[in-house]
Formats: sequence, structure tokens, C-alpha cells
Amino acid sequence: MPSLINLQALLETAGNVCVSRTNASFLLEAGGIRCTQSALSVLYEPANPSSHISAQTVSEALMDGPSRTFASGLYSSLLMEAQASVLACQLVLQVMYGYDEPSPNAQELQPVSDHLLPNLPGLAWSVKKRPKFNTAIASHLSGREVRVSNYAYPIWEWELKYEFLRADAHAELQLLMGFFLARAGAFDTFLYRDPTENNQIQTFLLAVGDGATTKFTLTKSYGGFTEPCGYVDTSSLVISFLALGASVPLDQTTGWTFVSPNQVVFATPPPVGTNVLVSFSWYYRVRFADDSQDYENFMFNLWQLKKLSIQSVKP
Repeated sequence: MPSLINLQALLETAGNVCVSRTNASFLLEAGGIRCTQSALSVLYEPANPSSHISAQTVSEALMDGPSRTFASGLYSSLLMEAQASVLACQLVLQVMYGYDEPSPNAQELQPVSDHLLPNLPGLAWSVKKRPKFNTAIASHLSGREVRVSNYAYPIWEWELKYEFLRADAHAELQLLMGFFLARAGAFDTFLYRDPTENNQIQTFLLAVGDGATTKFTLTKSYGGFTEPCGYVDTSSLVISFLALGASVPLDQTTGWTFVSPNQVVFATPPPVGTNVLVSFSWYYRVRFADDSQDYENFMFNLWQLKKLSIQSVKP
């Protein structure tokens, strides 16, 4: 296929193309300003042209999000650079090569397992629990500031400490260390039940039917703050309808499906005025915060782990 046809195809689908290695060779053959245009069409979605952006800035952006980075104004900025075509070739090749051959462990970068963190007797006080938001703050010389909250719901963090882990027939050390190894450190996710919270929700008013809405998100509350559940145990899920004027709810065993991790979708909307009641168990979906752990052997067959950090993963 002629290189110009490949270039035109790239230009017509700007910002949404994952270029194959075959197209990469055509880009190299084309060269010049056409290569620059094609590369920028693939990598960026020009909107409002901005001031000059250096090659270092572009490289950092690509490292943060290869083939998915959309920087406004980069199209015109790079065209003004003396070596724009060479830089564009480097950028498009940096994104293309290796993209279609991910690591065997990549699993599309969304690993999910439903294993529960082992409950071991050596877990000690104190336990640290930390809700964390992300706020962008722009300060003015006058002292005033503008704040933008980037999180609608917090990331939860915990720090646990194990005073003893028996390595004898109890195999507590092997169980916890094996669990960490099976998750590949911070790579895979797992489930965690916070013992300070009640993870059993009984006959909770999920919604009142309006005759139109069919999709509902299962939530949990903490001190009056409500957020979506990270993981719902479907085996514990019970849904019932309390019709307007009725006194006894009726269990609904059909007519709905569960969409992981926390949504219920009805085939037909619940009738107007009907109370939709749910009962279920929930857990936090978490991952290890670090890729390493420090186990200390302080006596024969007795180990301790002074710090185990985990953090929640948003559904």
C-alpha cells in the first residue's frame, strides 16, 4: 500500500489510532513534514494552540500515557521547531513499538482477583487508616485561592503491623508471604474487610422506583458520607420490592442482573413509588502499596512484619 494512503488514513483518524509496525515503516519512508503531520495526528488532538512545548515535555507526557496523551496546541508548537520532522518520527515510533506486544503479566493493566487478605492472629495494634483526596490548588498573590477536587470519593489507605507470624505448622508466615507473592506485589488487587466497619448491609433502601431508572449503584455509608462499594459479594445479594401501600416486601429473584463490581440493572424499571430494598456484604478492593515487604526473624520460627501498607482501588 502506498505510503501516502497510510498517511492520509492517519490524518483522517487523528487522536484515535494505535499505529501498527507496518505503518511505522511507511512513516519512515515518507519523512519530511508529512511524517510530522502524521505523527502528531496519531499522538495528539490539537485544540487551542499554545506556546512552545519542548521535546522534554513531550517525552515526559508520552511516558505518562503513551498513545493516549492528548496535548492541545502541540501540533503548531512542534511545526515551529527546527527539527520537527525528526522529533515527530521519534515520538510516533516511541509510542508504536512494543505497544502491540505487552508484558505477559500486563493483563491489560487491570488485574483483578477476589482473594481475601488472610485474617491472622498476629495482627497488632495500632492500625492506621487514612482517607486521601486529591485537590488542585491555585494560589493568587492576594492570598486567595481556587481549589478543584479531583476525587469524588477518597482513596483509603491502611497500615497494618504483625507482631508475630509463626513459621511452624501454623504456617502463618508462609500464608501471608505467599499471598503477597501471588499478587506480584502491588500489581494484582484483592479484597479487604475493614474490621472497624460493618460490611453487612441489611434491608437497605436502595431507591424509590420512578418508572424509568433501571440501573442502581450499591453504596455504603461512613459517618454520613456515602460512596460506591468497591466489591459486592453477589452470593449475599438479596433484592426485594415494597410496593406502595404494602407492608411486606417481596423478594425479587429474577428480572435483574448484577454488573460487577457494584451495580444492579433491572430488565424493566421498578414501578413508580416502589421501594427497592437490598441486603448484601461488601469489601474494599485494594492492592499492596509497595512492591516489597520486610519480614524479620526475631526468634526461632517466629517472624514479624512491622509495616504492611495497602490502599483501595477505585471500581
